[in-house]
Parts: sequence; C-alpha cells; structure tokens
Amino acid sequence: DLTMKTFAATMLAAAISTSFAAQAAETDPAAYRNMTQKAAADDKAASATCTSMSGNARKVCVEEAKVVRARAEADAVVQYRNTQKDRTKARTALANADHALAKAKCAALTGAENDSCVSTAHSVHTAALADAKALSPAPPPAIRPKPPRSTSARKWPASQPRAA
Repeated sequence: DLTMKTFAATMLAAAISTSFAAQAAETDPAAYRNMTQKAAADDKAASATCTSMSGNARKVCVEEAKVVRARAEADAVVQYRNTQKDRTKARTALANADHALAKAKCAALTGAENDSCVSTAHSVHTAALADAKALSPAPPPAIRPKPPRSTSARKWPASQPRAA
C-alpha cells in the first residue's frame, strides 16, 4: 500500500514536470528558429538532389521540396508561434506551395487532361486559401476619426464682451 502511494506520487510529480517542460518548449524562440533552419537546410538538400534532373521532372522535384519545407515551417508555427496570424500565414504558404506543385505536375499533361488538372488545382487552391482565411479573426470594426478641433479662437462680435 505504501509503495502504491509512492508510485502514484512519483507519477504525479513526473506529469507536472512534463507539463511545465512542454509549456516552456512551446514558447522557446530558439527551438522555433532551429526548426525553421532545419526546414531550410532540408529544402536546400532536397533541391540539390533535383539538379541532376531536367525539364518538368526537375520542376516537380523542386516544388515537392518547397512543399516539404512549407509543411515543416507550418508545424514549427503550430508548436512554437501558435497565434492566429502566424497560423493563417503558414496555411497560406502551404496552400501556395501545394498549388505550385500541382501546376508543375499538370504541365506534363496535354490537352483536356491538362485543362482538367489545372482547373482542379485552382479549385483546391481556392478552397485551401478560404480555409486558411476562415480561421483568421474578423477585421476590427471601422473606427470613425473624430472631427478636427478648430484651432482658431472664436471670434466675438465687438459689441459683445467675452465671458470671463
């Protein structure tokens, strides 16, 4: 019975310390910077493998690398900079990268297949952008500026004395 209480107390202490560590990690700017730098390095390495390719295959390879980077940066935003503005920006960047990849893949097609592919890519892109913007807060209400104050002194007729 005593070992069970000790075990329960130890587990509770471990859970509490883990939650504090998770909160500290979520706001750590160095960890966010490391994740985005790793994403950039991975993108650079993936793009380097594309140099041996040519034509549309190379373009598709480069766009795939950009999508992977956009996903990694979106994950970093969700983990470390989880604000509405940053999430919207990351989702928009990911939607744009996915769209560029889809267009690159469509370029290999011809005729009606190409038209259909491009149309589908645009539809998916439009929906993804709408989803990204739907999660952003509504713009603040318009604030009417106050009318400017008159800077000139009020002119009193000479026949009326000023109030003291």
